[in-house]
Amino acid sequence: MTDSIIKHVNGFDESSFDAELDSRWRDFRIRLADLLADLMLGLPFAVHETVSPSGAEPPQVTAIITDDGRLRTVIEIASLAAASTDRASRVALLRGQGWLVHGDDTLILDFDERHVDAAAVAVEYAFRQVWDVPDPAYLAGASPAGTQPSSR
Repeated sequence: MTDSIIKHVNGFDESSFDAELDSRWRDFRIRLADLLADLMLGLPFAVHETVSPSGAEPPQVTAIITDDGRLRTVIEIASLAAASTDRASRVALLRGQGWLVHGDDTLILDFDERHVDAAAVAVEYAFRQVWDVPDPAYLAGASPAGTQPSSR
């Protein structure tokens, strides 16, 4: 949806900007799917936002391989938003995408281990739609410190 008044202001083309941003998110999904495909039992991988409000828990999704060979994505509900009303609406968004509330403090979404692309799409949705992260450049990933892989 390009406003014809601003389309040509200083050469800005909204459609080119949107296409570039979509390309960045596509590259993020591809890289994440590759990382998820290499996960080993007992070695979780977390993606988190690098810029978050002071004092707020940064948005984070953790991926692990379960003992039964499933790829599980996990979100701590406390990381969804500081205000409980915002948190409830974000839980509803995720539940609408198939995430399940696990206990009182966690959302999970399980995949067959080979469905890493679908898991990457779910992670992108969480950051892009639920947390409003504008660009994957604001995200980083790492295995949590102190974790050791288990043999399968």
